[in-house]
Amino acid sequence: MVVDDKWMSTEGDVFRFEKDGDSLEGKLVAIRDGSYYRPDGGKSRIYDIETKEGVKTIFGTMVLERNMASVEVGSEVKVIFKGLVNTKRGTQAKMFTVMTPRDKSK
Repeated sequence: MVVDDKWMSTEGDVFRFEKDGDSLEGKLVAIRDGSYYRPDGGKSRIYDIETKEGVKTIFGTMVLERNMASVEVGSEVKVIFKGLVNTKRGTQAKMFTVMTPRDKSK
């Protein structure tokens, strides 16, 4: 990550979900278009999340992008890796739970 005295890059260190339960929590600071295409022809998304340890970057999958669709930049978010599942096509997909804080006014 590039840092100087006054500014910090929104592009963070890449965070990789490796085992069930791995999670990342912080503020979503940017959503960018990725540089690779998914098998369905769509372009991947890249999410930058500001954590207590600095900005972390995660790469979108079809499942993660679907779950992140309602999360706006500037919102707090927690992404939890739920492991791999077998798909109908005979491949494996990474499963995620995406959580946002409860509305405390209710």
